[in-house]
Amino acid sequence: MTDFQRYRELYLESDEIFNQVIDRSGLSSTEFMLVYYVKYGYKTQSDISKKLYIPKQTVHSAVTSLMKQGILTFSPAKENAKTKILVLTDKGNELVNDKVLIIDEIERRIWDGFSESEQKKLIKLNEKYNDNLKKAVNDLLKNIEG
Repeated sequence: MTDFQRYRELYLESDEIFNQVIDRSGLSSTEFMLVYYVKYGYKTQSDISKKLYIPKQTVHSAVTSLMKQGILTFSPAKENAKTKILVLTDKGNELVNDKVLIIDEIERRIWDGFSESEQKKLIKLNEKYNDNLKKAVNDLLKNIEG
């Protein structure tokens, strides 16, 4: 196995590990990520659709399900009453705190287990990887679009 193959395998393995938490939350993966992002300040279905790179209809379906479960509700935006913002209910906040943010706690403990030098190296390598990935994808998209 090449180093690249091993890297990809590790990336996919981390996804599988996170999915174990999502599966036990009682939410679909879209619902899980949606309430996670609402908790962190993403307030509209459009914002969440863009952040997760999923269709607005998929977000809308998840929002509808979460509203039926009493986890989310709508509230008019202060700057524009026509804009509906997503708000976690008390039940939603309890669910997020008990079953969703556990991922943040786990990642924080793992992060704190690295030395400051290791943390800086990891950040630097991930930044470099993402910068190169963005450039390569932008170049690819330009070539596809003509």
